Amino acid sequence: MAPVSRVTTSLRPDYRTLQVDRPELYFSPALTGYAVANTDVAESPCGDDEAYSGRAGIEMRSPLRRAITALAFLDYNILGSGAINADSQLLLVRDVQERVEKLAPFLDYDGDPYPVAVDGRVVWVIDAYTSTSDYPYAQSIGNVQLSRSTGLDRRANYVRNSVKAVVDAYTGEVTFYVVDEADPILDAWSGAFPDLFTPIDEMPSEVREHLRYPEDLFRVQTDLYSKYQIAPQDFFQRTGAWSVAQAPSIQPRGTVVSSVSGGLDTGDEFALETNTERFVPYYTLFRDRDSGEQQFVILRPFVPFSTDDRRTELQAYMTASSDPDSYGRLVSYVVDQDPLPSGPLRVATQAESEQLISREISFQDNEESGTDVLFGDMQILPVADGLIYVRPFYVSIDGVTEYRFVIVSHDNRATFASSLREALSDLFPGFDADLPERVIAEEDLVDGEPVEPVTAGDAGSDSGATDGGADEPAEGGLDVPATPDERATTAELLLQAEALFALADEQLRAGDLGAYQATIEQAEQFIRAALATLD
Repeated sequence: MAPVSRVTTSLRPDYRTLQVDRPELYFSPALTGYAVANTDVAESPCGDDEAYSGRAGIEMRSPLRRAITALAFLDYNILGSGAINADSQLLLVRDVQERVEKLAPFLDYDGDPYPVAVDGRVVWVIDAYTSTSDYPYAQSIGNVQLSRSTGLDRRANYVRNSVKAVVDAYTGEVTFYVVDEADPILDAWSGAFPDLFTPIDEMPSEVREHLRYPEDLFRVQTDLYSKYQIAPQDFFQRTGAWSVAQAPSIQPRGTVVSSVSGGLDTGDEFALETNTERFVPYYTLFRDRDSGEQQFVILRPFVPFSTDDRRTELQAYMTASSDPDSYGRLVSYVVDQDPLPSGPLRVATQAESEQLISREISFQDNEESGTDVLFGDMQILPVADGLIYVRPFYVSIDGVTEYRFVIVSHDNRATFASSLREALSDLFPGFDADLPERVIAEEDLVDGEPVEPVTAGDAGSDSGATDGGADEPAEGGLDVPATPDERATTAELLLQAEALFALADEQLRAGDLGAYQATIEQAEQFIRAALATLD
């Protein structure tokens, strides 16, 4: 996992490893083909003797069974390999998506399984839908822009996320939990297969706390709701209809058209627009305006409807809650302002046109040096009676993407900085709040004391180095001792060296060559100390 508010000193995601008792993923998305587990060959890349101890496979306890399996797969190794023993197991259907489809092919499945750590092990959660195309007088999904990996049938005009499938990544065990007992289609399937489904009350609380509202269902609901939320007397004139907001391009000054293939022209869609790419909904922590409570939601904005997509003002936005106590609650927030404020596409275009931002884009987006500017997801933050738009600014170098800045927009003004705090201070003169941009996890503790990681906010700040510089850490950065500690681990020494190299880069940009040389020499000491721990 990677905390959203932290990068390394090299400006890349600060990946962290979850501490789980069973980290092995014997069943996982994109695991194709079979595997033979519990053989005489070590299964762990660490070389330990830990072997698969589940019971999901076919036991290879007899030569006859191995011969039949080898013939079935036309693989002589199954029969001739000396590593396969009587305790070995043949694991089939290891792709979790394919696994649930074979068990319940009458359900449609979301294309984005997500992992959850529960009781020291990993499980995959997959949203499952009941659907039909025979519901009377109902609008089909049609040309709604879905994700590329969607499992929904575009001809369906009835869709409910009635089931959550949970697959144990180690044992392969699959459990289908019923989350919508009122669904008549699921009720029929439950009658046909009474032992297949499990009540939601039996789902472990750790899993239930991590359930998220499915993106593809939210895409369908927001697209259709935007057209049909109008008053009946305005239906045929389309007065008051909305459209899902246009998506800003991930590249500077890019023109975005629909990249979603496989649409279905049913001929009965109401209020069609152009094929412009629509705003991709995103998951976020959102503070409810009425209750003041913070919720984990998925969010998507709307603009006024226009067939030529000329309307780009923000009309409303909708959220769907993923919190256990309010799961599935849909709330639309209508903008009550005249004239309407700018929507995501217009905000992004205006930000790119700002002189300083445009100049930075031209400097970083360089075909000769092989660098490309890429923008991250634009996020909408309701603050008081206004809206703040936040968007990351990345640079791709030879296929490796690094964080650079964050662009913040408000009331037709935009600025950028290396941290959100700095950008807000520039956008709102006098702003001086201590934003919680740093996260200290358990793995950041050395002898019980926190070692503060370097974040995006630190990477671009002034170093604050004095003469000699090497003994003085960057402002807010890692507190590096003058000499390597003999008790430090390899990882700690490398982290300290990485912080010193980042400090040296800042000193070089500032023109302080003496401090730069001293810091480089100190960093080399830590590298040599780290290498010595491997001897």
